[in-house]
Amino acid sequence: MPSDYISKQMNSFSKRCPAGNDFEVEFVTGKSHESQPLSNISADQSENNDERGRIGELLTELTMLSFGYWGHYSKYGTNNGFDGVFIDNSDDPELFLTESKCKERTDGVDVIMRDNLSENRIFEVVNSMTEGAHPKLEIGVLSALRKTGKNVSAFITDTPEKIFKFSHRIKPDGTAQCLVHPFSLEEYTKAKPSPTKASPQDEKALFIKTQLGLVSDSKEEALRLAMSALKLSSKDVMNFFMKKEKVARKLELDSDVDSDEESEEEEESDEDR
Repeated sequence: MPSDYISKQMNSFSKRCPAGNDFEVEFVTGKSHESQPLSNISADQSENNDERGRIGELLTELTMLSFGYWGHYSKYGTNNGFDGVFIDNSDDPELFLTESKCKERTDGVDVIMRDNLSENRIFEVVNSMTEGAHPKLEIGVLSALRKTGKNVSAFITDTPEKIFKFSHRIKPDGTAQCLVHPFSLEEYTKAKPSPTKASPQDEKALFIKTQLGLVSDSKEEALRLAMSALKLSSKDVMNFFMKKEKVARKLELDSDVDSDEESEEEEESDEDR
């Protein structure tokens, strides 16, 4: 389903609604079965964190699957990363970043949107997915995380208007609150660090490496992006390197002349002696 349809459907459930009856949840572990109301789990602030997380993320995933979107690996810790990154398989794909909560709380999906899906946090998470070390992740999982991070980066660079943020709250009675907002490239750009004239040289170099690393896999692509951002043509770059070569050659020739002069002076000095 297209994003405008999904947004309309989800945002119709963005308002607060009266509580209903308890929703019974059955946990199955091997041969063990345990049944308890969702209100018991969602109200518990110290235990059942994993269960609450699984319920919230599972319902979000089922929601996105029903719209024709597939999930991509997006976690680098229990509470780190995106709860979900979903992309459809059409010729003109769209991307949803999701955050789901399943616990008793006085605030609603607008607060989840503000705190967990802000453009500032999106920048931090994408940067960590593509650049972070994550030593506890197995190599295959880390590779999947990097791939998802680069996918999100590509959307931000090429089609930021195709990105949407989806906050999802599961209430104690099993009903859901949903909110969809479009991604803001303007706010995302503000969240990125910017080098200044006063920045040290190594800080500028780190900035360039980090930013180009988010959107490029090769040196050729990084050079193309840098040239485009600086409005440089191939001729400008060639002239720059040719000037550097001429300067280097001149320094080399000057150095040779100096050496010859020093040799002549040494010979004259020997004759004088």
